[in-house]
Amino acid sequence: MEFRRPKWDETRDDGLVRGHEWRIFPILHRRYLFADVEQFLLYDFYRPSGGVDEEVFAYSNRFNDERGLVIYHNKFADTKGWIKTSAAYIDKSSGKTKRRNLAEGLGLPRVGHVIFKDYVTHLEYIRSCKEIWDKGLYVELGAYQSHAFMDFRFVGDIEWKTICDQLNGAGVQSMQDEWKKLFAVAEEVVVEEKPAKKKRAVRKAAVKKKPVAKKAAVKSKAKTKKAPVKAKAAKVAAKKEAPKAKKAVVKKVAAPKAKPAKKVVVKTKPVATKKVIKPIVAKKKAVVNKPAPKPAPAKKAVKKKK
Repeated sequence: MEFRRPKWDETRDDGLVRGHEWRIFPILHRRYLFADVEQFLLYDFYRPSGGVDEEVFAYSNRFNDERGLVIYHNKFADTKGWIKTSAAYIDKSSGKTKRRNLAEGLGLPRVGHVIFKDYVTHLEYIRSCKEIWDKGLYVELGAYQSHAFMDFRFVGDIEWKTICDQLNGAGVQSMQDEWKKLFAVAEEVVVEEKPAKKKRAVRKAAVKKKPVAKKAAVKSKAKTKKAPVKAKAAKVAAKKEAPKAKKAVVKKVAAPKAKPAKKVVVKTKPVATKKVIKPIVAKKKAVVNKPAPKPAPAKKAVKKKK
C-alpha cells in the first residue's frame, strides 16, 4: 500500500488476523525456501483412474537441507490421487527435456521413514520413503484445500514402521507423543514407583512424634498466661470508659447555649421591618386621593377674570 495510515475508519477483523498468524506468517518467515528457482519442480496430480487433474497445483523447492512441498486444489469439489513425477522442463546444461521423481526432487533416502509437518493444519504425517520412490505421495483434497509441508526429518527404527502402519496416512499433533504412547509407557511406570515407597517410609516416622510433645507444652504455657491477660484487659477497659464520660458532658453544655440565641435574633428582625413598611404605603395612597378635587375650581376662576 502507498498509505501509512488507513483512509477509512474500519474495524479490525480478528478472525482474518488469527488466520494470517496461524497460516501465512510462519510461511513468510521462511520465504527463502520458495524464492529460488534452481530446485523448483512442478508436479502432475494423477487420479486413481489414470488421468491428470489439472485443478491441482503441486510444486516443491529446496534450500540447502530444507525442503518444502505445496499442494492446492483450485475447485469446489473433492479429489484424490498421487503426486509422483514432475512436469517436463528443459535442462539448461544439456538443453533436453527432463522429468524428475518427487522423492528425487525432495532428496529423500530410499530406506526408512520420513516425518513432515503441514503448516496449514499444524499436523504431522509419516510416510515410507520406499513408497514415495515407487508410487509417489497419496493425497486426498477437499474443495479449495491446501497443504504446505515442511520440516522434513528422517527416522529408521522399527518402531516408526509400526506407527506408520497404525496411522495409515492420518495426521497427529506430535509424532513424538505417539511414539511415547506406544513404546515409552512401561519405562515411565517403573521410574515413578521406586521413589514413592522410600519417601513415605522415612517422612511419616519422623514427622509424627515431634509435634505431639510440642503441642502439650504449648497448651500448658497458654493456660498459665490467661489470668494476667484478663486482668490487664479489665484495667484497659476501665481507663477507656472514663474519658468517654467527660466528652459526653462537654457536648451537652455547649449545644443549648449556642444554638437558640442565634435563631431568635434572626427571626425577629425581618418580621418587624415588614410590618412597618406596609402601613406607610397605605397612608400615601390616602393623601393622594384627597387633593384631587381641589385644583379643579381654581382653574375656572382664572379664566373668567380675563
